[in-house]
Amino acid sequence: MKIRHTHQLPLEKQEDLDYLIRLEWWNLGFRISIVSVLALVLGSSQAMKIAWFEDMLSLIPPIAFLIAMRYRNRAPNEIFPYGYQRATSIAFLCAATALALLGSILLLDSLIKLAKMEHPSIGAVELFGTTFWMGWLMIGALVYSVIPPVIIGHLQMKAAKKSMKRPCLLMAK
Repeated sequence: MKIRHTHQLPLEKQEDLDYLIRLEWWNLGFRISIVSVLALVLGSSQAMKIAWFEDMLSLIPPIAFLIAMRYRNRAPNEIFPYGYQRATSIAFLCAATALALLGSILLLDSLIKLAKMEHPSIGAVELFGTTFWMGWLMIGALVYSVIPPVIIGHLQMKAAKKSMKRPCLLMAK
């Protein structure tokens, strides 16, 4: 089979992609911090355990995207004569799998808890000599878990809209 030429994005599109990759690194860093904060406050709350597990699974799409971006620009070879441009499709598959897995685990866990009729209570913790209801700490952690993704998502949407305004024609090397 004939090996094709490598395709590159135009300079302004490549700059947009580089910006999105930097945002994805920030996204990954914040998501790791969110998972850590939620792990500290989850206690016996089933809702917090699911939120923590959801945030654990939310690490998969940015990691898959960043790995795909590393492979995407590799030169074509005998095994992949058209190159690795479609590596990003695998990243989307990983994201869809993570969502399906989250939904399945949420459903299974909820059915088990319903069948067992479990009602876990939310306890208290002592911090700095004062007793706090864990619910307040959970609320703070959940507020923190929302703010960075919303900001980064907004920045990604602005970059995507800007990129959509420019036509993209692949240029052969």
